[in-house]
Amino acid sequence: MTSLTSDAAGAGILSTARLDLPALSEADVAALIDGVRRPDWAPDFPQPMDLDAALTVFREGLAAGPGPGYRLLRERRSGQVIGSAGFAGLPAAGAVELRFCVAPSRRGRGFAGEAVAALVREALAAPGIDIINAYADTANVASRALLRSAGFRPAPAPAGTAGYELRAGQLPPASRAADAK
Repeated sequence: MTSLTSDAAGAGILSTARLDLPALSEADVAALIDGVRRPDWAPDFPQPMDLDAALTVFREGLAAGPGPGYRLLRERRSGQVIGSAGFAGLPAAGAVELRFCVAPSRRGRGFAGEAVAALVREALAAPGIDIINAYADTANVASRALLRSAGFRPAPAPAGTAGYELRAGQLPPASRAADAK
């Protein structure tokens, strides 16, 4: 089950069975860009893709801004930030691009799938978003399988990349059932 609460600053915290997904704040962006480690980060967080996300959020002024945004993945059991996930940029022509990254020490445990399912439901429930695009390196079998299991269908992509698309109404039955709760 997914729920949405607010933190002290009023930003939405998306929660899943094992994760809290707070919005990436300006302080988080600054720490990532400046390379300042925080005590609640897993030892192998951040990864280069997390830094790329912070740079995108900074360049586009998206921290705590409009649109579905970017989030940290906080493992509730340990309290550690283990990754990031969210949407690159504001919706354009009803579409957003999903990106996600989990620290190597936490991969293979279903955290990415849990986060992606929650983010996809949240984005497709937002006004003006009808399509979610995602891309994975063709060699990244795990990410490609995750996107397919989340209901994404193959779509055109740049060379060396596998493209996927999820349209409103294409959520797998498990995701639709979670929406009804």
